[in-house]
Amino acid sequence: MVLLLAIVIWLFLKVSDTGSTVASPASPYSAVYLSTGEIYFGKLSWFPRPKLSNVWFLQRSSGGANQPGLNLLPFKSVIWGPESELYLNSKDIVFWTKIRADSQIIPLMNQGSVNPNPSPAPTQPK
Repeated sequence: MVLLLAIVIWLFLKVSDTGSTVASPASPYSAVYLSTGEIYFGKLSWFPRPKLSNVWFLQRSSGGANQPGLNLLPFKSVIWGPESELYLNSKDIVFWTKIRADSQIIPLMNQGSVNPNPSPAPTQPK
């Protein structure tokens, strides 16, 4: 019975996925938006509970001249020193999506860059 249910779910997902007209390659990464407004990126697994590994997150910052900026940071760089795994409460997940392989965020995560939207550097008075 469980095997039959698993096959039906797999077939449904396979059929519903074929409706897209433009095929773009997927990366191994997903984006997860939480009810707290935080967005995390990483490799998402669901069993036995939602978990992200190789986790990155967006941090808002203010750049020069009051321009908002975004920093992409590895989760393990947080001051309290977590591992790069994040177990999620499924009730807090608003939505999640796979990230395309041609996304601008993928090279940043692979290279370890932390600033996808650089702000101008402040100038020092002379």
